Amino acid sequence: MARASADASSALPSQAELEQVLGIRTACTAEIQALSSKTDDVVGDLRVCRFLRACHGDVQQATNWFRGFLRWRVERGIDVARQEVVGRSPQGILQWYDARRNPYLGMCPYGGRNQDGQVLWFMHPGFGDPVKFVQHRQISQDEDLKTILLLLEWTMWHLDNLSREESRMVYCIKVADLRHLGEDGRRLAIFVPSFMAFFHGTIKAMQQNYCDHDSMFVLLNTPWIFRTAWGVIKKLLTKRQVSKFRILGDTRTKEGRAALLDIVPENLLHTEYGGPVRPLPGVLPLD
Repeated sequence: MARASADASSALPSQAELEQVLGIRTACTAEIQALSSKTDDVVGDLRVCRFLRACHGDVQQATNWFRGFLRWRVERGIDVARQEVVGRSPQGILQWYDARRNPYLGMCPYGGRNQDGQVLWFMHPGFGDPVKFVQHRQISQDEDLKTILLLLEWTMWHLDNLSREESRMVYCIKVADLRHLGEDGRRLAIFVPSFMAFFHGTIKAMQQNYCDHDSMFVLLNTPWIFRTAWGVIKKLLTKRQVSKFRILGDTRTKEGRAALLDIVPENLLHTEYGGPVRPLPGVLPLD
């Protein structure tokens, strides 16, 4: 975990944290009883501890977040819908996602595990098209959001299993390539209000309901125009989330590729970055 954010500790909950976790869970007894799924990855010690750590040990705030999360699960129907994804293998979740993914997002929710054992997501927002995402649709944006939420459900379930098996907290690292951002007539997402509303809803869910599952966000090949978008995006993130971002250089340079290899092993890289992987489901090659 040396390369992860200082805020993302690989240590299992301490005795003091476990006592706080018990208090949080006790305070939310009514909400827990309303769930149809009371599994460890939803209400267990490790999951509740992620709320506690995301709130920097503030028990009252963590209790409020956890209570809101439990109520949201029931109201949103996620507590029942999760049965569609939990229990699937990594290959199984990729197959499930491939049948539902939006081609204008460019996201692979499982790309293996890196040298530290962290689960990798790969994204290519540089090729994303927010206008087509809004205008060219066969299903509602809410259905697209549901797909992402169920991917997060599977991810939290998978991380919980890995954490228990390996006696440490396991996280995700999300790697996003911004090369070609705003090129070929594609508008920046910040100038497409409907897309930004969707993006904000996704970020909000990750901030609170799926908190503390990322140790790092890695941005590759950031163009000059990214500075404009980053100024807006940062306002949607918590300080803790911002602290987890790592902005790398051009992966076509020796230095940039070395920086990437420090986080992602070569055997998990797509041919775009000099690795052997092809295709990378949902990201490369492009549809």
